[in-house]
Amino acid sequence: MTYMTRSLTFLLGTIVGSLFLVSLGAFLFYVSMLSWATIVATLVGMILMFTLGIQTGARGTQKPGGSASTRSIESPAESALR
Repeated sequence: MTYMTRSLTFLLGTIVGSLFLVSLGAFLFYVSMLSWATIVATLVGMILMFTLGIQTGARGTQKPGGSASTRSIESPAESALR
């Protein structure tokens, strides 16, 4: 094996190995980004549902015979006493 053949074989092996490592790293980074995106989407959904629950609970219950503009917040204990 000549010096030129050994050099070209080493260079080709280095290039192919580098391409393999780069493509593997890119794949793992992509999978990692999908995992992070899933976690972020789940957390954002939970925050939005929590906010919706707070807004719904803040509306309270409407008293019988009361107008639509007068709304009050009653606890379950208060409504049980009526």
